Amino acid sequence: MCKIEIKNDLYNICTRLKNIDSSYFVMYNKLNHRYEIHSNAQYGNTYALTIPYDKLDKRTLDYCLSTRREKYLELIKEMEINNQKLEKKEIDNVIDKAKYDLTSKLKYYQNK
Repeated sequence: MCKIEIKNDLYNICTRLKNIDSSYFVMYNKLNHRYEIHSNAQYGNTYALTIPYDKLDKRTLDYCLSTRREKYLELIKEMEINNQKLEKKEIDNVIDKAKYDLTSKLKYYQNK
């Protein structure tokens, strides 16, 4: 088997994950050398997410909290706000470039 269930760890992350969701459990994937969070509440495949860190620590808990389904609407809203900022920045850049081009052309024609 390429996965090992982790029941105990140095910082009690496995136990503390149960406070976030009682169905969570931790597996170590020996093929990609990563920790994975699984959930007994899911039908079929229990895989929930892969931890992007090489050890279990507080970041693991923070990461699990940030990816919870309950945060979905908040994350969508953040993405929309960020996209609006990027769009505004792009529009401002186009306007600035157009102003520069028009100003340059105006100065050229005024000097003729």
